[in-house]
Amino acid sequence: MKQYNSFVGNFNDKRINIYILKELLEVNYQFDSLLELINFQNLSENFEFNILNKFILIIKNSKEEIYLVLSNDFKTIKCLNKLIRYSNKENSIIVFDSTIVLKEFNNVHYINQEDWMNRIISNGINQNILNLQFIRDLDFRIA
Repeated sequence: MKQYNSFVGNFNDKRINIYILKELLEVNYQFDSLLELINFQNLSENFEFNILNKFILIIKNSKEEIYLVLSNDFKTIKCLNKLIRYSNKENSIIVFDSTIVLKEFNNVHYINQEDWMNRIISNGINQNILNLQFIRDLDFRIA
């Protein structure tokens, strides 16, 4: 008998890279869940996702730029300083690792990954329940 594993069961290492993080955030309710954790107001705005390097993901719209940072090495900090200095938009920085200290920046948000994942799970379950309720209420008679 063949065993089927879940998608997450195939991960050997639980750490994700910037590319997987970008894919996660491109799902609307997952991105909205993250923005809710930092009390971000413009959830309905269209955002563009750009990977700058393996440590910085830039998320921007017409008014704001959000930087997701996965490292605090010298090159990353230098790059982040340059990005913020030349930006003419509101800036926020999101960090998932509490060991990454960014004292020299304003508007830094430290996100507990478990809180974010629990919010994603909750929103996903609620969305599936609504979809199933819709399917349940379909009328299969000829229209």
